[in-house]
Amino acid sequence: QGGGLFDGGEDTTAGAGVDGHVALQLLKGVLEAVTVQKVGHDLKFDAIVLGRHGITLNGVETDTMLASYLLDATRSAHPIEDLALEHAGYKALKEEDVCGRGAKATTLRDVPVERARAFAGERADLALQVSSTLRELLRQEQLEALYETLELPLVPVLAAIERAGIRVDTSALAAQAGKVDLELARLAAGIYEQSGEEFNINSPKKLSEILFDKLGMKTETIRRTTKTKAQSTSFEVLEELALTHELPRMVLEWRGLMKLKGTYIDALPQLVNPETGRVHTCFNQAIAATGRLSSSDPNLQNIPIRTEVGREIRGAFVAEPGHVLISADYSQIELRVLAHLSDEQTLIDAFSRNEDIHDRTAAKVFGSVSGLSAHELRRRAKIINYALLYGKQAFTLA
Repeated sequence: QGGGLFDGGEDTTAGAGVDGHVALQLLKGVLEAVTVQKVGHDLKFDAIVLGRHGITLNGVETDTMLASYLLDATRSAHPIEDLALEHAGYKALKEEDVCGRGAKATTLRDVPVERARAFAGERADLALQVSSTLRELLRQEQLEALYETLELPLVPVLAAIERAGIRVDTSALAAQAGKVDLELARLAAGIYEQSGEEFNINSPKKLSEILFDKLGMKTETIRRTTKTKAQSTSFEVLEELALTHELPRMVLEWRGLMKLKGTYIDALPQLVNPETGRVHTCFNQAIAATGRLSSSDPNLQNIPIRTEVGREIRGAFVAEPGHVLISADYSQIELRVLAHLSDEQTLIDAFSRNEDIHDRTAAKVFGSVSGLSAHELRRRAKIINYALLYGKQAFTLA
C-alpha cells in the first residue's frame, strides 16, 4: 500500500529513508510471487504504480475495497478507514492526519520517515485485519463466486487498460476548438441581439434579470436559486421557455457548446501523458450501484454522440497506425437477464422471436401517436424499460 511513497524513484523521505529503487528491488520477488497471497485495499491502483516500475503484482487474494462494494454497492465510497471502524472497531489515521490540512498540508514524500512508515504500515495492516471478516460476509451472502470469478480477475485487466490508455488526435481537437469558438461567437451575438444588450451569459443572476424582469417571460413553475433568490435559469426552466422563445433556446445551445469545449475540446489535450502520448482514464470498479464500470479523470463514458460536435470529439480518439478501434456491445443484455430472472413471458417471447424489445414496449404503451416518429416512441419506451428495471416507481416514471 502507499504507492505515493515510491512513485518518483528518488529518496522518498525527508530524512534517512531507503532509496525507492532499492526498496522496490528488495520487494520485487515477493510482490511478483504467485504463491505469496496479497491482501490490500484498491489493489488496481497499487498494480498500476508498481507496473510503472517494472513490477507485476501477482497473487492477489483479497481486495477489501471490492469485497465491501459487493456487500453494499449503494455506498458512496469504501475508504479503508470506514471499513476498519465498521469491521474492526479501529479508528485509523487518515492521510490528512499525517500530512496536515489546508495551506500547511505537505505530501507523503516530505513527511518524516517514521511518520510515513507508521501510516503506510497501518494502512497495509488495516486491509489484513478486515479481510477475513469481509470474506466471511461474502460467503454468507453467496457473493464469493461473483467475487472470485468476475470482480477479482477484472483487476489486472482494468490495470492493463488504464496503463495502455487511448490515443487522442490533438490536432483534430485544436481544429474543432476554432470552429466551436466561431459558433459560440455567433450564438453570443444572437443572444445579445435578442436581449437588447451585451451581458455575461455565464451569470445566472444576470440572465434571470434579462429573461424575467426585462423581457417578462413566464414559466409554469417558479424556481428560485438558494443564494441570490433570483428566478432559476436551470436547464429545465430554459427548456420550458425555449418552447416559445428563441433567446432561451440559444442560451441552451451556447451552454451546451461551452460545456463540451471546456470539458473535452480544451481539457483532453492537457490530459495527454507526454511520455505515452495517450489519455489514461481511471475505470472505477466499485462505484456504480448497478455493477457497471464508471470512468473518471477524464470521464470517457460520457462523451455525447447525438450532436455533430459530440461525434467529432469521439472521432478524435484514434487507433495507432496499422490498428483499428473495435466497438462491441451485448444486445440489450440487461433486459435479457431480466427476462431470465423474472420468467416474464412477453419479454421471453420477444427475445425468442428476435424482436426489438423497445419497439414491442412502444407498441404496447403508446400504440401510434400522431406527431411523434417511431424512433422517438422507441426512445421513450427504452427509458421506460430501463427505469422500471432499476426501481423507478409510478411517480418518477410519470
